[in-house]
Formats: sequence, structure tokens, C-alpha cells
Amino acid sequence: MPNDPTEPLANAVRRALAPGEGLRVASRIRTDPGTVEDVDVRTELLEVINPLNWVGIGAHPGGFLRRLTFGRAVVGPEGSMARRLHSAIDSTPDTALVVTDGRLIAMAVAVNISGSTVTYQPGQVVAECPRAAVTGAELAAKGLLRRARFTVSFGDGSRCALLAQVPSVARRLVAELNAGWPNR
Repeated sequence: MPNDPTEPLANAVRRALAPGEGLRVASRIRTDPGTVEDVDVRTELLEVINPLNWVGIGAHPGGFLRRLTFGRAVVGPEGSMARRLHSAIDSTPDTALVVTDGRLIAMAVAVNISGSTVTYQPGQVVAECPRAAVTGAELAAKGLLRRARFTVSFGDGSRCALLAQVPSVARRLVAELNAGWPNR
């Protein structure tokens, strides 16, 4: 693929994989800005009309607008695969999502930028699951704020929304995560 934006990272990550493990795609990733908890609409609306928040004295949480704009970033109970993946990516400054023939891996990466050259150094694995635990992936609905957003669903019924670097990389990640399943 000419000018593949994932190739420099893939070359770096390939060295960190287990012997014989086939790399399908690797991309820098970040978490979706949606909410991670349920939003109480009544409380949120009361906070919106609270005059203290208008003058900067209040402590409006703002979850309702985030939920309305982006939806839910994570669906599933504490300890679910989606929550663990989302939390690991959210707490790691530079993260790569690595899809291999046997695993889905979130890996810390060091990014070095020198002029127009970007190099990567793979770090520790912050979350992983067997590829068979992923039951599907899909692109988010089209829209200005959802261009490179996609969701990953897991066998435990949980799912999380992630953001790729660009829409073409999101499409490739979704295609690789769905590859090999007869019903997709």
C-alpha cells in the first residue's frame, strides 16, 4: 500500500511480538471523548440552569453535552474487556492498537519526531485479549465529530469506542478486526 500511514509503527511493533505471531495492522489510537458512565439527565439539566455555573463559580460536570455529542465511549460493567481496554488506552499517553492473527493488543509507544521523520519505539503491553474475544467492530455513523471513530465489541457483551489517526486507518482496523468471521 503506497504511503501507508501505519507502516512505520508496524515495523517498530513487529519486533515486540511473540515469535511466529503475524501482525495484521498497528495504529496509534486514543479513546473516544464520549461518556464512560451513565448520565443523569435531570441533574445535568439542573446544573445547566444553575446561575453559579454561568459565572464560573459552580462545578458543572458537563456529561450531558458530551453524551449528546459523542454518545457512550464504553458500555459494559467494571472489569469487562471494553472497560479494561478503554482504561488502559486512556491512561497511556501514546498508545498503539495492534491487531495480530491471535491477539488485540494496546501497547505503549515512544514517539520521536525529528524534522519530518517520525520513529517509534514499542513499550510495554498495557492491555490485551485473544482475537477470538473480539466479536466485531464497526465504524461510527458518519459525521464531522466521528470521522475516525469506531467501536470494538467483545464476547462479554461490552464495547468501547476508539479514535484512529485518520478515517482510512479506522476502516482498516475495522476490516482486520472483522476478518475471519463467517457472519461479518
